Amino acid sequence: MEYNVSVIIPMYNRANIIGRALDSVFRQTLSAVEVIVVDDGSSDNSVEVVKCYQENHPNLKLFEADHGGPGAARNIGIRQAAGKYITFLDSDDGIPERAYELLFQAAEGGEYEFVVGQVVRKIDTVNQGKWFVPENIANIIRGYTGKNCAKGFDLVIANPSIWNRMIRRDFLLKNDLFFSKELFGEDMVYNLKLFQCAERATAIDEVVYCYETNFQNANSTVSTMALEPVLSGIRSVNSYALFFDAMGRIDWEIDVLMGPFEYVLQRFWHLSEEDRAIAFEEIKKYLKHYQNRREYEIPIVHLMNLDLSTLLLLPYAAYETCKRLTAHPAVPARKTQHVMPSDPKATVLTMYQNGQIGLRFIIKYFVAWFKYKIRRK
Repeated sequence: MEYNVSVIIPMYNRANIIGRALDSVFRQTLSAVEVIVVDDGSSDNSVEVVKCYQENHPNLKLFEADHGGPGAARNIGIRQAAGKYITFLDSDDGIPERAYELLFQAAEGGEYEFVVGQVVRKIDTVNQGKWFVPENIANIIRGYTGKNCAKGFDLVIANPSIWNRMIRRDFLLKNDLFFSKELFGEDMVYNLKLFQCAERATAIDEVVYCYETNFQNANSTVSTMALEPVLSGIRSVNSYALFFDAMGRIDWEIDVLMGPFEYVLQRFWHLSEEDRAIAFEEIKKYLKHYQNRREYEIPIVHLMNLDLSTLLLLPYAAYETCKRLTAHPAVPARKTQHVMPSDPKATVLTMYQNGQIGLRFIIKYFVAWFKYKIRRK
């Protein structure tokens, strides 16, 4: 059978929710839709749930693989797909009934290599868990509606995910557009290649994807809160940064710092202290690229709460201490209790004696301290 679209769904331990994603696909108004589920080594009964759906849906195909992450699972789906176009759906999300019809019509109408649509989001910790439109993404997509968005890297930065795109399969295969093996951020890097290779693409101002995040359910986010995914995310962000640096686009590179990199940092802070110490060394390698480049000082200080030249000298434990020393939190005065503040100089000297910081930082710190004293006089 010839299919208009192949929808690829990577799945990992989603027995309780994969049915919702599948139901949204089977309600589509577009005909001839191939559904490909790739199980990424689930340990629950996700596979059994999908097999039950197969009894009533001959267009549903299931492939099982060892756990290798969403990128590897999507690659299996790409190789097995038979549709003229390919689109992606995460196993805990859904799509409106006319989503594929609208994307397909737009792609066919202009013979585009891919089409992008609007997104709605629901986050259990934001806006009382109600659906909302992320305006920063929506405005950029509206700006490209009916226009060519190939090479539209501002759209890539604002919306680095892959699920609200419909991509022509022959174009994808011709340009070898497969996902990296990174566990986190693989879609960011994929989007760079997608937009770079395309010559004709457009956007439609129609909602085609419903993205839901449930932070109160550990199963929905735990995979990105571990060390390996965070290290993977840092590598993906670094690829982003090098790409835009080669283009000479400082504005987009700052957008990467304040967008994708900040997103990775949010997961970094959830790691154990031991894992943060490991990931911190990789963060330093990424940020070292910006050393002595003043145009990046403000966003880096904003994100890391410490200037880059100092940060690069420190191991993680010393970084945490210096970050606290520079925070200067306001403490309400108490009439009944007088507590002498700790001496930062003594703290720094103790850290030096314990081998937590090096001589270069000691010299830098006390030069700054003497300058401060001179200004006070």
